[in-house]
Amino acid sequence: MPIIKVPVLHRFGIVSHEEHRKLQQRLLAKYLKEASPTPKKGKHLNPFELTEEFIGDFNYALKTERKEKFIELAKKMLARCKRRSGLSTLGSGKYVDLPVAWTEAVMLSQCKGEIHEEAVEILLISLDHAPIVPDHIPVLFFIAESILYKLCYDSVAKPYLFSCEIKLSKLGFLIFLRLLLLHFFGHQGFSEEHKSRLHVGLKALAASEVCYQLYPNILFMVHFMLKAGETICETAVLSESSLATDASLQETQDKVFPDKSPMGTGTSVELNPEQKQFKIKPFLWHSLLVWVCVHNSCSNIDEVLKHVLFYKEQLHQKDWLESVLSLMVLGETAKLNMSCLKVLMDLMRDFISSSMPLKNQQKSYKENLSCWHWQVGYIYTNLLKDICLHGISADLQKTALLGFCDCVKELKDDKELRGACFLDLLCYYPSPDDCKCSNIFVLCTKMQSLY
Repeated sequence: MPIIKVPVLHRFGIVSHEEHRKLQQRLLAKYLKEASPTPKKGKHLNPFELTEEFIGDFNYALKTERKEKFIELAKKMLARCKRRSGLSTLGSGKYVDLPVAWTEAVMLSQCKGEIHEEAVEILLISLDHAPIVPDHIPVLFFIAESILYKLCYDSVAKPYLFSCEIKLSKLGFLIFLRLLLLHFFGHQGFSEEHKSRLHVGLKALAASEVCYQLYPNILFMVHFMLKAGETICETAVLSESSLATDASLQETQDKVFPDKSPMGTGTSVELNPEQKQFKIKPFLWHSLLVWVCVHNSCSNIDEVLKHVLFYKEQLHQKDWLESVLSLMVLGETAKLNMSCLKVLMDLMRDFISSSMPLKNQQKSYKENLSCWHWQVGYIYTNLLKDICLHGISADLQKTALLGFCDCVKELKDDKELRGACFLDLLCYYPSPDDCKCSNIFVLCTKMQSLY
């Protein structure tokens, strides 16, 4: 143990040995206290250490004169979080550590004011473009539980809808989408403890669903979280009865890609041999093939698009989760390719037009086609808006907005849907006898046009 000698200045002449010893003890105690102070509330050995104690001190300091000091410190933590998230490098780089960055962002989101807003924005941007990695499963479950808790036990108690609830629902959508894809890919990081805790939060979310009935945008994300969470927690596999045989899928694959596998090198969606046991329905499968064709400049894309149209009735399947995933894949390809945009719009024109009353349909057809789900219509309007804003060319953006007709259409209410561009949907009003889902879809379209 090192010997610490504290210099003593004899300011009052000679003192006794006992007084000298007491004076040394007082000075030594003062020195040790200043050199290594005992951690107190609001004081950490590492000033940038992010703890629950710091969160509490921050929220309390907002009411005191120490407000500016804590806000400055929290902003430095946010800057570190941005760097670890790799916001400017799409989630990759030497200093990127996504699990740590996401955990810090979730903790900082508990701070009040602008720090909360910035932390949520970091999560939204990072989760939207970061790579999907199995190692992220534990932190994704942690974020999912945190979001469910805030939605069910904090936001619901408020008398009005706040912007934070919209952002939280978007975060929940992105988190459950990642977990669902990892589940479909067959990764083994889903522990029973994780699923059990998540199931409790999903029960609370289902009970809070009624609070969002007036807001279709949030209601869709709540429904998506519930459906995806049900699939994840019950570890359900897709029904074998509605799947095409392996032989038919392999035959289609060989026709489209005679020389190489559709998931071959040069693409980021390569499937491992162990993942073949996870079956998907033909409509989603061929939508994925379209994505691969577009990103690999495959000349057989028209043939694959024909197969997508052939399986269009699967959009009406009872489990709409796969239909939503399929449209999301096609929506990404429609930003890059005009043929894909045309097929997407043709699919949705037929889908929306099929919302006629079930009593007017043939009995055999009625058994296989239920009232279409408004969630599918909502995701389409969202994708259409995204194409209008972020299509790779002006022609794609104009087509998504005005359709393929060059003539200027008169803006009037049409009972029949002529197309599925934004202008057609805005002018479309279903008859009172149509399915109630179609009326919700019209509301969704109006809301998307406001963004």
